[in-house]
Amino acid sequence: MKMEKFTGNPLEKIRNQGHAFHYAGLVQKNIDAILNGGDLQIPLIDIYVNDVCNATCSICPAPRGKQNLPIEAVDKLAELNPSVLTLTGGGEPSIYRYEQARFEDFVRRIREKVGQIPLGTMTNGIHPMTPYTVNNMDWMRVSMNAATAKSHSEMYGGRNFEKVLENIRQYVQGEVSKMGVGFVYTPEN
Repeated sequence: MKMEKFTGNPLEKIRNQGHAFHYAGLVQKNIDAILNGGDLQIPLIDIYVNDVCNATCSICPAPRGKQNLPIEAVDKLAELNPSVLTLTGGGEPSIYRYEQARFEDFVRRIREKVGQIPLGTMTNGIHPMTPYTVNNMDWMRVSMNAATAKSHSEMYGGRNFEKVLENIRQYVQGEVSKMGVGFVYTPEN
């Protein structure tokens, strides 16, 4: 496969972790609400859409299961009026399955019920996401945790390094505005 040369600013699509500091004032307001009574405002909700995974990572402490969050949970989530949502899991969110619903359906339901708030996901990058899903993410983080095909195979228990790199390429070329690549350094990698 031939790669096209990237000609833009390489930092343009990097996710800025500093954005978390924007919530400092809201944290203080919530502390005051807890101490003095009042309504809490939920700035960020991490949604564990499943605990099913397509990898056997040597560093993952999460128990592997067969649970998927019912898609109807989005309706209850909307009642909390969050400011930001992160779709993640004790597994791999991109392989979400609940009855006939898939990950794209979960994202569509969020957009229908919660609206156009910032939405992001954390993924291992092995399973490709649909263009609709990618284009509705304000940010994505792919946990590579390896710099070579060999260390990736040892870390994830499969031969998916090139597939993950290709998915990252597709995501960066899509409409996702911020992209991050995570790397947990361990003696194994």
